[in-house]
Amino acid sequence: MDPKVLYKSQRKDKNLMHKMKTAAKGYGTTVLEGQVLVTKEDKILVPSLELQERTVAWCHQCLCHPGQTRLEANIRQLFVWSGIRRQTQRHVGKCCQCQLCKGNPKNCGHLPAKEA
Repeated sequence: MDPKVLYKSQRKDKNLMHKMKTAAKGYGTTVLEGQVLVTKEDKILVPSLELQERTVAWCHQCLCHPGQTRLEANIRQLFVWSGIRRQTQRHVGKCCQCQLCKGNPKNCGHLPAKEA
């Protein structure tokens, strides 16, 4: 995820910029690689659907195809937007590798099961 792309997308979102100008509760900023990004509850806000889908796909690939629950939990550590759960469910549900390995992850190169 390129901070410059996030910065441009956030600035295009008029509703988000209005919330920043009116100092809406929970909104703030953080600097990442020289870009001032809008945050909500200290997590980077991803405003556009295209970037949200790219973020889900990127995290899914980088995390070696975790299941929907683990993918969502990892995304929620850094990013925020409404509909994260729905998008992660849709993405994992359409992933051919995940569907082939569902129920037998030890033969598919997935991460080991999370221990309690």
